[in-house]
Amino acid sequence: METKHLIAILAVVVVLIGAAFFFTRGEGGAGPTPTAGPSKQGITLKVITRHASTIWLLTKEEFLQSDLAKQYNIVDIRFYGPNAALWPDVIKKEKIDVAWGGGPTVFNDLADKGLLQPMTDPELLQVISEIPDTISGSAMKRYDDGQVTWVAAAISSFGFTYNKKQLAERGLPEPATWDDLASPVYAKMLPMPAISFARSTTSTSQSRIYQIILQAYGWEEGWV
Repeated sequence: METKHLIAILAVVVVLIGAAFFFTRGEGGAGPTPTAGPSKQGITLKVITRHASTIWLLTKEEFLQSDLAKQYNIVDIRFYGPNAALWPDVIKKEKIDVAWGGGPTVFNDLADKGLLQPMTDPELLQVISEIPDTISGSAMKRYDDGQVTWVAAAISSFGFTYNKKQLAERGLPEPATWDDLASPVYAKMLPMPAISFARSTTSTSQSRIYQIILQAYGWEEGWV
């Protein structure tokens, strides 16, 4: 089995980044355990994420000022933001400490490839225990052999928004369902596109929207 470098998705940034880091480094014998003293040289935390760089900067600034960062002498955070398909290679090459953001599909793939460390640190598990296993049928955690391998950082709702003024000016109807968005009536705005969305290869949210559409309409109709 491939060497496990990575622990899981962040649940609470200030608490979980530090705990996750020390757990994974301690397991590999390359750094202190959660109960060990701080490193004299200072630690750079390696985080792989699908969040935007603006979030990186805010997270880094806030976390490095926290008591937890000072307690474990974490002096810097290095972020990596590759395409999700490259995560396994980057994790192994860079020996990533924490994965943050990406959604169940990404993290289940990492778990299946043996790249997620189970969480056993008591402080970390205390935070995780406050998060339900499921919300409305959606998994908030993954268990392997009775141990948590990833935990959700947030829950999101998905839908679409539209510009009422623009539609009214062009005599177009207001869409109410996903099916409405596929109506040829919106071709009236061409060559200016009437509908815009992110690339599913770079946006987990867009991938989830595709899944929602397929679940609602079925495999055949959902792709039409």
